Formats: sequence, structure tokens, C-alpha cells
Amino acid sequence: MSITLMAAVFGKDIKPAGAKLVALALADYANHEGKCWPSWKALEKKTSLHRATIARALTRLKELGVIESKQQFEANIQTVSMITFPVSQFATAEGSQNETQNRHTVKPHRRNTTPQRRASKIAEDWTPDETLLAWCAEKHPTVDAVMEALKFRDHYISIGKPRKDWNASFRNWIRNEEKFQRQRGPAHRSKPAAIAANNDELVNRILGSGTTGWIDPDCDQAPVKTGTG
Repeated sequence: MSITLMAAVFGKDIKPAGAKLVALALADYANHEGKCWPSWKALEKKTSLHRATIARALTRLKELGVIESKQQFEANIQTVSMITFPVSQFATAEGSQNETQNRHTVKPHRRNTTPQRRASKIAEDWTPDETLLAWCAEKHPTVDAVMEALKFRDHYISIGKPRKDWNASFRNWIRNEEKFQRQRGPAHRSKPAAIAANNDELVNRILGSGTTGWIDPDCDQAPVKTGTG
């Protein structure tokens, strides 16, 4: 059986259909050199066609250049015809087979080796860092990020709901707060100057003074310093 030749025959426009069926049968019999010696009975059985129909199909295939035939004799008596697919058919077949293989090749699935971040509950001392506060001041200047951070942290501590990225969750919280402010009206919006003062105070306490933990701006407790000196 020559899969290469069968692929070439399938890709050719051979009419009538009986001729194409005979060509497929011959390709099935052909060896790696494109040669075969099928008997009439073998072709009749494989194609379910009458001998006369097969003979007409062979003539048509030779006219189209799909096959070549050569009679073989022993003691001046014809025994069987050697049928050969021309070399040009191999080139066509190779191209058709490669194209078919490329079209149906399944690419191996690549596993995602990027480590997945696990969801966790918010830390009791969670605070927005300086970068997050700067983002709030630039993108949402009417929202008091310091006070919203207090409400955000207390809310998620109370419900105990885990998140994969607390900074991303806080950004969504700030966006929603700005939307709620627009719904409530201008009277409920914080003044930028007051927001800036709160943010500066938070940065000075958390990032500048060496303290740890969250310092509530409304609390009278003095910050607890860490380190020596």
C-alpha cells in the first residue's frame, strides 16, 4: 500500500468517479516504487466494478497521465500488465501528504509553568504602599485613599474573604468609591487638599518614621518606633 500515492490520487480531479476509484485501488496495490501488478479479479473485488468498466477506467487514467502500463509476456503469452505511477505523481503526492500532515498536526500543549498566586486573607497590618497611594492621587484625586484603606482593610478582616491580589482589590475599591461619590453628589466628595494632607501624614508615619503597622489618622496614639536610637 502506498499512502503517498493514495493521497495524490485523492487530491486529483479525476472523472468519471469510476476512474478515480480504480486509481485508488491501484495506489493501494502499488509498492514504494509506484508499481503494481493487480489481476482483473483483484480489481473487480476491490472496486466492485465490472471488468469492462475497469478497462475503460484504465484507458482514461492513461489518457490523463495518471498511470502508465506495460504488458508482460511469458512464452509469447500475456500474463499480467505492470502498472506504474509516473515519477511526477510522487512529487504531487509528497506535496499533498505534507500539506495534509501540516494541516492536521496537533501542536503539543504547553503547560503553564508560571507559578500561580494563591488566595489569602488580608493581613491585619495591611496598608497601601507609596506606589498605590500615588496611583490613587493621580487617577482618583477626589477619593480619600487613606480613609478608604481603613474601611477596605476592616471590611475584609470582618468577612474573612481571601483574595489573590490585595492591591488590585483595593484599586477596584477606589474606583467603586469614586463611582459612588458621583451618585451621591458633589457634597460627599473629599477636598483634594485634605486628601493630600492625609496621604502625606500616612507616608511620613508608615514609610518615613520607621514605624510598623497601620496608624489611624484619627487616633491620638503616638506611633511606636522600631529600631534603635
